[in-house]
Amino acid sequence: RLQEEIERLTAEVENAEIKVDNVAKMIALTKRYTRIDELTADVLNAFIDKIEFFRMCFFSCVIGNTDMHLKKFSLIKGESGYALAPFYDILPVLMVVNQTDMALTIHGKRQNLTRNDFIDFGVAIGLDRALAKRLMSDIIAKIPAMIDFIELSPLPYSSKEGLIALIKTRVGNFIR
Repeated sequence: RLQEEIERLTAEVENAEIKVDNVAKMIALTKRYTRIDELTADVLNAFIDKIEFFRMCFFSCVIGNTDMHLKKFSLIKGESGYALAPFYDILPVLMVVNQTDMALTIHGKRQNLTRNDFIDFGVAIGLDRALAKRLMSDIIAKIPAMIDFIELSPLPYSSKEGLIALIKTRVGNFIR
């Protein structure tokens, strides 16, 4: 029964005509965007996509995912336009490579990002200031649960401690 279901779903996926593009390709097609917040305001047509995009950018910064770049954001084209695809390749790169600059510019900056930088970024992509603050607070409030999850993970002890310290340090930049 399970094998039949897997085969049925596989056939559906193989026969589906889903158009997927990444954000970098969209920029190459338009060539008029100089900042990610300009692109996002135009390309992401659903309000929830802007919220999810903002959350992922902030979360990536908190965990040290400094390799987050435009090719890691994919868009799925549907009948009503493009929508943000599920996120992937979310890793705390900063633990392995000393790349403190974000690959993606957040409201004109790649390093030393502050709470206000993300609030301004949120506004630039079409979010209300209060909503941007709340989205950041929601992620910050989940840090203790993230730490519990990391402590239970199969990572070596030194990696666990390093990741926890990294997250605490980076989130500290947004609480001040």
